[in-house]
Amino acid sequence: MDKCEECKVQYLNVPVTDWATHMKSTVQAALLRDPSINYILPIYDGMAQSIVPAVELTQSADRVKIATSTAAPMCCSSFSKAASRRIWRKHRLG
Repeated sequence: MDKCEECKVQYLNVPVTDWATHMKSTVQAALLRDPSINYILPIYDGMAQSIVPAVELTQSADRVKIATSTAAPMCCSSFSKAASRRIWRKHRLG
């Protein structure tokens, strides 16, 4: 984080085989433990399916944004309009 000294990064490792059962609870715990979290950057779009409910359940939607690499319609089309607005596509950021 050379360009942002006050920024901090936290890595959460949830194996792909556990996404359906552990991703939401892992993200929920992180959001509750650290209210300064303001972005979640999943490395795969499919992870967002469990991350969005975690953000909503912790009532963090007003401060937390999710940025995915492509926001693929296949994984994101089922999200509510409010959730869809929180998910940024990489080409919008770039």
